[in-house]
Amino acid sequence: MRKKWLACITATALSAVFLAGCDGNKTVLAEAGEAEYLSYTERTDAFYELVSASQGFSAEFASLACQNKTNENVAVSPVSAYIALALAAEVSGGDTQAEILSALGVSYERLRSDFKLFYRAVSAEYKSNSGQVSARAVPVNSVWVNEGLEVKTERIQTLAADYFCSSYSADFAGNNKSANAAVRAYVKKQTKGLIDTDFALDEQTLFTFINTFYLKEVWNDYGDKLPWADGEYTFASASGKTETVKLMQGYYAGGRAYEGENFASFYTVTDHGYRLRFITPKDGFSVSDVFTAENLAQIVNADNYDPYDHENKLYYNTRCFFPEYKANYDGDVAPVLRSMGVRTLFGEKCDFSPITDSPARVGQVRHVTELTVNRRGIEGAAVTVLPAAGAAGPGEYEEVYLDFIVDRAFGYVLENSEGITLFAGIVNAV
Repeated sequence: MRKKWLACITATALSAVFLAGCDGNKTVLAEAGEAEYLSYTERTDAFYELVSASQGFSAEFASLACQNKTNENVAVSPVSAYIALALAAEVSGGDTQAEILSALGVSYERLRSDFKLFYRAVSAEYKSNSGQVSARAVPVNSVWVNEGLEVKTERIQTLAADYFCSSYSADFAGNNKSANAAVRAYVKKQTKGLIDTDFALDEQTLFTFINTFYLKEVWNDYGDKLPWADGEYTFASASGKTETVKLMQGYYAGGRAYEGENFASFYTVTDHGYRLRFITPKDGFSVSDVFTAENLAQIVNADNYDPYDHENKLYYNTRCFFPEYKANYDGDVAPVLRSMGVRTLFGEKCDFSPITDSPARVGQVRHVTELTVNRRGIEGAAVTVLPAAGAAGPGEYEEVYLDFIVDRAFGYVLENSEGITLFAGIVNAV
């Protein structure tokens, strides 16, 4: 029997809009449950264990995805890929599920019990003093099923209830152009127009997961632009070219630059506690040399930025001077996942029996992102298509104020206040 390809798992950075009804291109099969924002009392040790697992995944995923990217500015969205793979884990079995769970760093039991908390920790909406929404970060999950495919209803219901995943039906086999247009319009709407892509899901598509996540954040409560630092700076691109640029002046944060063996790192903080961490290579090293999983794990460790010099009774505050930049990604990250141990998903022994009895396996994993960091704030979106067929210091401490200058090709990690990596990548030129 000829195996069909399973469509795709799509991890997308989008905003939260639950679609309903039938528009001629898709039909609603199940509506996702509504996700409330995570309360402080729900931030248990078990929750932070899942966050820690996601950090390990994010460091490895980002470093592998950015390998050999020496002439471009790159942004990937580990959180989008992580959530999409969580959906895949729920509907897979055997070695397929075991390998996905291993890459995610969790057991199936932990995923089922705490994924809701993780998802809700990513979700956020903030209002300014005027009552207007000033920032948001909202993931949305959906699965698109080919018309006529028999799926196991209980698993669709589990996705809706435990993974906030809506389900739709589209005619990929009989009216492929219309089905792809529906997916494209959905992604474009949810990403506020940042991603307008034809994912070219073919007629053999059985079902497609789409995780969406859209981020917009400001530097301060009034939405004012960051000031430029005084003077101009010479920025050294990865190619060796230098140019004169202006750098934005971030706000002071408690701590001092962390010095690794071949890099230095510090961070700047947005209005709502998102941290943009920089990793700059030391002289004689390139951004490719320092943007490794090991180093990324170090720079997200808050203890490494210790603000105290107890011996001299000093408390350090540091601010970042950094450039505006744009970064993106559009490529197949299946090789990245294979390197992380997810292999059966792409082979003949792929097991999606928990959701359908139709044999299926995944072909490629397309990841598309857009990220902008400027004086107003940060805006980003990402889509991952996985197609398949078949505290304040003591008063007696003197405070010291330092500057951390980002004046060369650099790596970065953008995380929320819980430590969940939303975007990461490298900037080779500005």
